[in-house]
Amino acid sequence: MTSLYCQYIIRHKRAFFVTVLLLAVIFTLLPAAAQIWLRGHETVHADITDFARGKYDILVRPKNSPIEEKLGIVEENYLGVGDGGITLDTWQKIARDQRIEFAAPVASLGFFTKMNQSYQLPKPDGPTRYRVKYETTDGVHRYVIQEQTAYLLFPLAANLSDAFYPKELINVFGLWGRANFQLPPSYHPVIAIDPDAEEKLTGIDFSALKQELNGADFWPPEAHYIPLLDVKDSATPIDATITVENLDLSEEDVLSLKRKAGLKEEDPLFYAVNPNHESSDAYRFIEEQLANIPPTSKKTYQIHFSEFLSPFEQEWYMLDKDFHVVMESEYDFNKHGEIGRVSSYESQNTFFRASPPAYRLKDGGLSIRLVDTEGSIPVYRKLEEIRHQQFQSSGSNQDLHFFVQVGSVAAGQAYEQLAASPLGIYQFQYGVHQATGKKLQPTHHPGSFLPLPAHGLVSIRWAEYFKGAAPIDAIRIKVAGISGYTEEAAEKIREVARDLEEMGLYVDIIAGASRQDMAVDVEKIGTVIMPWTTLGAAESILSSWNVFSMVIAAVFGLSALLTLLSRFGVAEAETKEERGRLAMLGWSDSTIRAIFRFQWRIQLLTAAIISGGILAAAAGFDPISFAGFGTAILITSGLKAVTGKLHQRPSKRDHSFRPGRSLLTANLRFYKNHILAASLQLILTTSCTAFIFTVNHATTERIKKTRLGEYIHFHINEQQMLLFSGIILLTAFTLAESLYRLWQERKKQIQFLKIVGWQNREIRMLLLKEFVAWAGISTGFGAMISVFLAGSVLGFNSAAVLLQIGWAGAIFLGALFIFSIVLFGTLKYGLKGEQTWM
Repeated sequence: MTSLYCQYIIRHKRAFFVTVLLLAVIFTLLPAAAQIWLRGHETVHADITDFARGKYDILVRPKNSPIEEKLGIVEENYLGVGDGGITLDTWQKIARDQRIEFAAPVASLGFFTKMNQSYQLPKPDGPTRYRVKYETTDGVHRYVIQEQTAYLLFPLAANLSDAFYPKELINVFGLWGRANFQLPPSYHPVIAIDPDAEEKLTGIDFSALKQELNGADFWPPEAHYIPLLDVKDSATPIDATITVENLDLSEEDVLSLKRKAGLKEEDPLFYAVNPNHESSDAYRFIEEQLANIPPTSKKTYQIHFSEFLSPFEQEWYMLDKDFHVVMESEYDFNKHGEIGRVSSYESQNTFFRASPPAYRLKDGGLSIRLVDTEGSIPVYRKLEEIRHQQFQSSGSNQDLHFFVQVGSVAAGQAYEQLAASPLGIYQFQYGVHQATGKKLQPTHHPGSFLPLPAHGLVSIRWAEYFKGAAPIDAIRIKVAGISGYTEEAAEKIREVARDLEEMGLYVDIIAGASRQDMAVDVEKIGTVIMPWTTLGAAESILSSWNVFSMVIAAVFGLSALLTLLSRFGVAEAETKEERGRLAMLGWSDSTIRAIFRFQWRIQLLTAAIISGGILAAAAGFDPISFAGFGTAILITSGLKAVTGKLHQRPSKRDHSFRPGRSLLTANLRFYKNHILAASLQLILTTSCTAFIFTVNHATTERIKKTRLGEYIHFHINEQQMLLFSGIILLTAFTLAESLYRLWQERKKQIQFLKIVGWQNREIRMLLLKEFVAWAGISTGFGAMISVFLAGSVLGFNSAAVLLQIGWAGAIFLGALFIFSIVLFGTLKYGLKGEQTWM
């Protein structure tokens, strides 16, 4: 009997080995898919645990912004401006909580400028005209801040020179017989911090802010001098173009000019420069006459002060004979000669408070509108100019407060991390201009659209002087006693957050936050890509991964189930005639069933051996693979038993031929049962794969919005693609099997068409038309199901619908390719007469 069984297997070796191959694929893919899914799950959770916790866990503020409420994100350096709202007592109460490791406050004091400093140019050889143009840039456009023209002519008594200049250079230009200029003021954010808490947060030493400065070292000595730390990554964003023109002008020419202007010959020309009479006839006449003198020679120099000057630079500086910047620390009298300069702290008597940029929600994105312009410089914030003090030439100045730079810290490179709790004041990566790729940078003006980091840091103890009784804008809190972003850690963080909310504060849980790049439409600039921070990114990544993993696991299992059902159905149909022949020869039903049970067991055993070998070689047969392998065999055996019972029922289908209007419609009606089976598989294939493709795309986009998500996606993308490839492989096998079975059922019709004179080309065209008819309807219906499913899970939007329609089209083209291969093989090899097994 065994030899008879083996003979039957040999005679039907194609069907036998197709089944073995499919079973081996299923037995290999299911355990591999389980392992891949589990590995991806572990990777996501491990990365979240390792990287999702940033520098701190909780952000406490008096309130949040409308943009945050709607988009769930905060801009980088969002703490660079603020109106306060939290008192020092409240901060100290929070810091004393035993559950809190540290509480680091932030108070934005406003935009301040450095002390006034003049800079000296090289001594000229004769009468000279100086044209100076100051510019700033936002990284995309350059803007002119100020243009000045000044003249240094002939020496006068008392170490002065005859000079002519605009009123802003009074008491600056021409002193000591030299050309001196002064940079326009540039305004920079000053932030108050607690040195100890901030050191715990950043690891940077801020102890210099605790020192007491001796007023005797400054003027006026009775004023308060506040230690300030400069942030090294900041700069004074001003460049100068200086044109030096030699003039052919004699002393007699100057005297004649004075007489014509109504000045005395002994009076210097700068007597016409009066703050109250700059537009006098004398001033305008002298200015016009000097401007009309052609230069005998000229040279132009570009001076990039931004490369040398910090926002609160204390050192004086000059330009040497080659017009190179020389700082005070580099000055050598023997090399650089005499230096004359003017300096004053009075420039700090005025500062600006700025609102956040004028954000607007636009088409689901952000835009920033222009608020004002200053000359050609765009202003994107509402500004309040505050003159908080005034020097008294007679009387006490003990209420004056001035910033003195006592050191510098480097803080701009420490926070490019996957999970970046937004420290709010240290981010110097401003973004890029989308169209040109140019890096953005702030101008010298406090109205820049960029969220600015701290340029100067002072101690929090000075905050009340500048902002009143509740100066703190935010407190950054790290919860004690936890490491990593586990569920237990998250619950402890939530507990502390709830208690803080009961104090009447607005609380954000920052643990698990991560950066993302966002397109912002800026008026007069264009679209820029700026770094923002997504709050709760870890939770979003976990939920997105959980949805996708469940969907892909379900679709993979369904694809495997459909493939097995299709193969078993085909196998039962292929053996139906053999069962009938054996019954006609007198074989009992029990003996016939024994033959096919033997064949099935051999197929199952062979496939198990092949699959087991592959799994053992690839993964060492770990417990997950072993469990998946055993589960796949049990499920397959159960499905085989169920399909065997179902196919034993007698068929009641009507096989009569009722011609329609054409052979195409007649064939579709006559073979509707076979076509229906293939159509259902194509509908399920299209709907499931289009749905999972859309979910995968949406999940990937959601995850990749943040830096943490990009990192996790990089690690799980290969695993996702392996699972998706497995689904496509099973789908292709199922469709090819169904089509092959359909053509086999129509073998007699095809042979008949050949007998009556049809060519292969005509037969292929007929079958192609039939296929396009039912396959097109099936893929379209599958796409509709996918759109509905995706819309229910992700929400309906045109982009997702177009994506699914495109994927359905790709499936149709793939099915058409499989159709062509199967049809070619059937016509060439599959229409030969069958051999009986006896």
